[in-house]
Amino acid sequence: CCSTDGREQSLSSMSKQLESCQKALNEYLDTKKNIFPRFYFVSNTALLDILSNGNNPPKIMPHLGSIYDGIGSLSFVEPEEEEKPEGDEASVVTETVIAKVPEKANAMNAKDGESVSFEHDFKMTGAVENWLNKLTSFMQNTLRSVTEQSLKEASNWDVDNPREEWLFSYPGQIALLACQVLWTEET
Repeated sequence: CCSTDGREQSLSSMSKQLESCQKALNEYLDTKKNIFPRFYFVSNTALLDILSNGNNPPKIMPHLGSIYDGIGSLSFVEPEEEEKPEGDEASVVTETVIAKVPEKANAMNAKDGESVSFEHDFKMTGAVENWLNKLTSFMQNTLRSVTEQSLKEASNWDVDNPREEWLFSYPGQIALLACQVLWTEET
């Protein structure tokens, strides 16, 4: 079996082809990493899984924690059901039910369970590296907005809202930041 004529040449040729494929795959993954640099934080195996499931955001969620340190998942908006055309039920022999994949998220969830709602739904369509770039900006803008709102409300602690109630109205890091900003302004 191993001493068949041409086996060594065949294996050598296959090895060269495999190296060529691996080089091409690494170049492809590097182009994706250049588009979305946070892909450098995940293994090539995970990156292939992300890229192959780019049109199915729920399948990417197991890798989100590797891409974003504090994010565990996104909360998805359930896709709307399409209305079926009315017709003769007898003429329908087989009905195929295709579950729609959620394309919108309405909140980001930390690994510890804390959740921050988006001001409006975030749409995840197109190439995964592109919508992840947009998601990064979207999350930053959301946190900026929540921080601004918390600072506005924090300035009225004694008047409208006791501090201990205000504290639980915002994510932990935002509440700490707002407290530190107000303390710095007061001192």
